[in-house]
Amino acid sequence: MAKKKKQAKSSVKKTKVSSKGTKKKRTSAPLLDRNWRTSSWFMYAMRNLLAMVIIGSIGYGLYQKDPGYNWAFDKLLVGNLKDIEQRKDYTYEVKHEAKRGFFARYLFFINKNTPEDAVILFPTKEVIEAVPEEQKLGDMRYKGHIMYFIYPRIAIYADEENYEKNKDKITHVAIVNSQGYEYVPYTVSSKQQYTVVPIKPNVTQ
Repeated sequence: MAKKKKQAKSSVKKTKVSSKGTKKKRTSAPLLDRNWRTSSWFMYAMRNLLAMVIIGSIGYGLYQKDPGYNWAFDKLLVGNLKDIEQRKDYTYEVKHEAKRGFFARYLFFINKNTPEDAVILFPTKEVIEAVPEEQKLGDMRYKGHIMYFIYPRIAIYADEENYEKNKDKITHVAIVNSQGYEYVPYTVSSKQQYTVVPIKPNVTQ
């Protein structure tokens, strides 16, 4: 009789425990899954390492055989790094003038003599190409190169498609190699070879 009572109590306890519910334990990822992830990452790293070795070998081979790549590394890359190190104390303008010559100097001159909302007319690319080689204004043929220096000012070419559409927005004219005065609607008393002139004579440069 006593054994039956004990069995009944134990069954009651079991039913109480089961009614309360059991806490879920966190289970770690299976060992096979973890090994697969590790091996996958290892293979990914090895593929990248192998690709770097192959690219490095090709680059070294080109450097040894092709004088063009030799120049690009020795003169352009290494030369630029040495140049930056030597000129680290120079101002922004001096660095660009030392690198880009008169092209940068002229555009910095325009910045100093025009407001930031200026719309500047540049001459045709034919005029720019006729500039003497020693003045190095070839980059002026590309609007992106000009905008890099004069932004937020806007550049417009006299021979671009949108010239007629935007000519009423022009506030200044860039005089390049004495060309461009024909776009100024008044007589400029003192003409210079390189300058920037306001469209309206009462506007200060």
